[in-house]
Amino acid sequence: MSGRLQPPRHFSIRKMLLTMNKTITITALLVLFFAGLMSFKNSSPDTEALRKVTQQFHLGLEETAEAIAAYESVAQNFTNDATSISQLRKAHAETRLSFKKVEFLLEYFDRSGVKRYLNGPPLPFVEPNVPEVIPVEPLGLQVLDELVAEENPFAEKAEIARLTRQLSKDFEGLRQFQSKLKITHRHVFEAMRQELVRMFTLGVTGFDTPGTLHALPEASAAFGSLNTAFRAYQPLLESKERGLAILLDARFEHTAQFLAQADNFENFDRLAFLKKHIDPLYELLFQAQMALGIETAAETTDLPLPVNQAARSLFDEKFLNAGYYANLDLSNPFFEKRAALGRLLFFDPILSSNNQRACASCHQPEKGFTDGLPKSLGMDGQGHIKRNAPTLLNCVYAENFFYDLREPQLARQILHVVVDSAEFATTYPQIIEKLNQSAEYKKLFADAYADSPKYTISPYSVSDALASFVASLTSFQSPFDRFVRGDTAFLDPAAYRGFNLFMGKANCGICHFAPVFNGTVPPAY
Repeated sequence: MSGRLQPPRHFSIRKMLLTMNKTITITALLVLFFAGLMSFKNSSPDTEALRKVTQQFHLGLEETAEAIAAYESVAQNFTNDATSISQLRKAHAETRLSFKKVEFLLEYFDRSGVKRYLNGPPLPFVEPNVPEVIPVEPLGLQVLDELVAEENPFAEKAEIARLTRQLSKDFEGLRQFQSKLKITHRHVFEAMRQELVRMFTLGVTGFDTPGTLHALPEASAAFGSLNTAFRAYQPLLESKERGLAILLDARFEHTAQFLAQADNFENFDRLAFLKKHIDPLYELLFQAQMALGIETAAETTDLPLPVNQAARSLFDEKFLNAGYYANLDLSNPFFEKRAALGRLLFFDPILSSNNQRACASCHQPEKGFTDGLPKSLGMDGQGHIKRNAPTLLNCVYAENFFYDLREPQLARQILHVVVDSAEFATTYPQIIEKLNQSAEYKKLFADAYADSPKYTISPYSVSDALASFVASLTSFQSPFDRFVRGDTAFLDPAAYRGFNLFMGKANCGICHFAPVFNGTVPPAY
């Protein structure tokens, strides 16, 4: 045995462990490296689907930019009398078709930008979120749509050239921004479903094309992009739910054929389009999203959303979320008690100074919660107030109240009525004093607001109770609603024709938006 000292045994073990750790680490890194290489060569089906849709969107943005640049050039030549009216209109139509092919994602990611710069209504608007009234002139394709459709566009050639230059500049800014966005599976499916709603409510109604009424070819172009996006997911869906994939494939083909054959704006059967195409696809795409395990927007936030994504129809009773618009939690265990209390207050003249006038004096249930008068009677039946009493049915879905749109909150609108000398002519302190004299009301308020004892009888609880009652006045049970949902197979032929007129030739649907036919703008509502 050598006389040299031998290293302790634990030293050898530690060295061995260090060597093993290095080997394992290097091996793991190599595995990850080669796995990464393989993922680029053989991407998973869900990654491949998303890659295809992203590529589709980016190419569409480039094509739209090229179409806008060509349109700008034609418009400039038109200013110099070097281009015909037909060439100008052709460039306009081609630009709009290119835009429609990317609309579903473009609008999904930047609705306000598209509305303001690319395709907003041709109406002046007020600069939002500023302390003063600043009028803003409209820009974009809808404004141009009216100008190029005029009998003599030459009279507007300078304005057309200016608007196309601005359009080119504005689109480039939006394109640069959107081309850098990371698209997810959820974005794709939500954008597709929103586009179905947009296509029906803003597209085939003529809202988007106020001058040319080129709505049907544009609907076909927009739908073609949805079809392409779905095809990217079709193999993945077939591996999960083959029957659903086959059904969606047939639905997309059927709708594409339906739109390809549509060539007359005035005679287009919009009700058939809704019932046989839009609604079924809207429901099936949600089923596909669920089958693929893709999260919904509701699963990413605790905040209420305006649209219930699980709704199967635009005319589903739960399509719109009343709680979102009323700023109320309809799932609150006290909500039913508060709505019942609000109903009692609604019919009680105790809210007015003379104890003779109630909310129901002007909003009469037997008349659809109106009074049937052009303008409602004032206090004591003397004279008339400045406003008509609108129906309260589905009014919870409004974004603003009163004819001048001065009040955005349902619960706060009662204050305007309370203090108006021609209406209730009183104050909240006077109302609260009278309510506190009633043992019955004190108990009802205490029960309904047991979770907020300091607000039992207060301006807040009075307003909140009334708002809760009004929020409960939703109605999606008309014969038409039931027919669209398939709850009944019959609809009066006159109602069928009337709906098609309303949503088409008569131009009603471009201001009274489905499904509640008010001014709340789809598809995000």
